[in-house]
Amino acid sequence: MTVAIGCHHQEPIAQGDSPTAIAPPADRPVKQFEVIEQPQLSESSNISIDAVGIVRYLGPKPVANGFISFNVFDGKGNRVGTANDMVTNIRIGETWKYKATCFTKEDEVEFALERLTFR
Repeated sequence: MTVAIGCHHQEPIAQGDSPTAIAPPADRPVKQFEVIEQPQLSESSNISIDAVGIVRYLGPKPVANGFISFNVFDGKGNRVGTANDMVTNIRIGETWKYKATCFTKEDEVEFALERLTFR
């Protein structure tokens, strides 16, 4: 099995702003998260693949939810699914070790980050 991350439509997760996160004041942007560990892919069973990484929430106040979503593509570029994870009640400075799972039997897949939000 061949797995890759962030290659299809997206660069690796960048430090910084979450496009749908809490809006900062117009005169002062707020960095919403810091990437502690870039996502790594692993085959968790013969029918699923996980993307595991760590981010730290840096927002201006605690939030109820953190959400990460990846689009998953086969070796020919066809989308074969999604992989998601969610965390609740995250505080400022807290780290989140996410594990986003996609159920697929494809031999070659790529994960592309779709969204990372805190609200």
